[in-house]
Amino acid sequence: MSKHYPDIGKLSVAILEHLVKPVLGDEAIKEIKAPVTQKEERDAVLNALANAEKKFTKQFKDKKIAGLVLDLSLASLASVSEAVIAFYNNPTDENLGTVLREQLKKDSAKLSAAQIDSAVDAYIKILRDEFINLSKEFRDKSGTLAAVKTEEHTARTANAVEQLVEKFSAPTSQEKILSGLHSLPSPPADFTGREKELDQLLSRSTQHATLITGLSGMGGVGKTALALVAAHKLAEKFPDAQIYLELKGTLRGGDHEGSPLQPSEAMAFVIHAFDPQADLRQASDDEIAALYRTLLNDKRALLLFDNAADAAQVKPLMPPPSCAMLVTSRKHFTLAGLQPIRLDVMSESEARDLLLKIAPRLVGAILSRDAAKNFQATRETLRSAQGDNVAVADVIARLCGYLPLALEIAAGFIAEHADVSVETYASRLNERKGKPFVNSQGKLLELLKKDDEPDLNVEAAFALSYDQMTDENRARWRALAVFPAPFDAPAAASVWQMEEQDTREILSKFYRANILQFDESSQRYQLHDLLQEFADARLSEEELNKLQKWYVLHYLVVIQNWTKALKDGQMMPTEFLAESVNLHTAISWLRSNKKTLKDADELSIRYHHALKELRNALWKDADELTKRYYHALEELGDALLHVYRRQTSIIGRAKTRK
Repeated sequence: MSKHYPDIGKLSVAILEHLVKPVLGDEAIKEIKAPVTQKEERDAVLNALANAEKKFTKQFKDKKIAGLVLDLSLASLASVSEAVIAFYNNPTDENLGTVLREQLKKDSAKLSAAQIDSAVDAYIKILRDEFINLSKEFRDKSGTLAAVKTEEHTARTANAVEQLVEKFSAPTSQEKILSGLHSLPSPPADFTGREKELDQLLSRSTQHATLITGLSGMGGVGKTALALVAAHKLAEKFPDAQIYLELKGTLRGGDHEGSPLQPSEAMAFVIHAFDPQADLRQASDDEIAALYRTLLNDKRALLLFDNAADAAQVKPLMPPPSCAMLVTSRKHFTLAGLQPIRLDVMSESEARDLLLKIAPRLVGAILSRDAAKNFQATRETLRSAQGDNVAVADVIARLCGYLPLALEIAAGFIAEHADVSVETYASRLNERKGKPFVNSQGKLLELLKKDDEPDLNVEAAFALSYDQMTDENRARWRALAVFPAPFDAPAAASVWQMEEQDTREILSKFYRANILQFDESSQRYQLHDLLQEFADARLSEEELNKLQKWYVLHYLVVIQNWTKALKDGQMMPTEFLAESVNLHTAISWLRSNKKTLKDADELSIRYHHALKELRNALWKDADELTKRYYHALEELGDALLHVYRRQTSIIGRAKTRK
């Protein structure tokens, strides 16, 4: 199981404060010993707990409750630790379930008894199977965890240390996204339809030894959503890893944005998922490719590469036969061994179902047959009409071109604005049909048209939501186009020049209206790339110049805050990697817009000093943390040093440096 150490200093302090003083007392330090005879068995128990965690996370639907159960089962509470050991020695023992239920009732008052029972029963069943499957030789050996009666303090301490290592070395939500072996985002909760395409994808996994599929289609057609649903259904067949990576294929590599990932960068991402400590800084592209293939060889891994640029970007990423690969791209391309699927817009029935699911207000809303003709309803819609009536949902679906993104925006508006009737909304949408937009230059229109039906203009759905905003919110929303990558609320507050709490409320409003995406695990926002183009086309030069300045100033403060945190003895914040694209953009803007960006020379000097300070703090911090970590462990004795040495190689490096 891959280990992450986001905060070594914090781990050291936790060991000292949690184990030495409150649990054992100062005198007990000398008595701490971890019997060597327990090493293999403890490894097996920890591995079983890890396997149970993975299975429970996948199988239990309520992820929030599942997380509470898992956090508690790996907690350092003595009652839980003892119950886990007892359950390991006797998988029929009922005490672990009782302890977990009682503690959950104390910690989570909002959970019902039924919810707690359901979650605990499911976890106990999975953990029981894992423990039963452990080799019997561990339980038959003398010196097992249960047999060490004369060293009760030692066994409890060793077990608690292991649990602390698991607790503090577990990847954060952001790290799971960035580098985890099991990093598939959840599919959209309102996913609807696509049964034919989904069956096509899943059937190929049984027909072919190697599953390599490319999903292509226009922007906003739902490629990523379908790929995620398929990936989650396939996950059990590929237990070693399910890795998601955005290839950034729609970026153009200009001064104001990043570039599509190079194949070697994508390979390095996968390599680091398996081995976070791998040092690839001096490796050539060929060496990275060789290591990529070696790591994946004989692995049952599922790779989901989202938003690919073209065949040239994807070809080097083709995995060995034991793996599966799903690729999404706006471009339709073919490669040897890759099965292409072209994803079209939704069918009428699928589009209707999606609208009704997001906006229940549309249920039962009807138009007369004559009124529907004025809305250019299709012959199929008129033919399927009930008597002289046509469903408003069918009319809106037609006006949105059956494009999932446009449908979600339209339904989001209807759900959010109870003061606007669905008939009025459909009428306004129809009025927008076919009207060109100022400053759009036709770029977005070309992206949002079906070539065989040029009258379908789904930009009208975007424009209607846009026009319904206040002038202030329109300006704020289009300002978000300056972010080339996901951003957090403080960043939006900076470019808007607003208080953070007020900013969060407006961002939440945009999210509810389906004109802004939000990732709960990373707590970051992002405009869909088509909406970003729409917003960018409406930014004036004057607006852009002002926004760039606030953008650049914000990320200068971010760098300075990171440096301060390091100097205060904290680790590098986990958002460092998430902010890399935004930070790169700030520096690029500063370099290329010295003539238009006010105070550019002064800002350049401040950035130079800030980056220099950050670099120095990083090097200094690494040395200090290593020393703190080593000396903290040394106080606990050689036995615990042995426990940690097999958890991470940093101990060996620290001891050598001493």
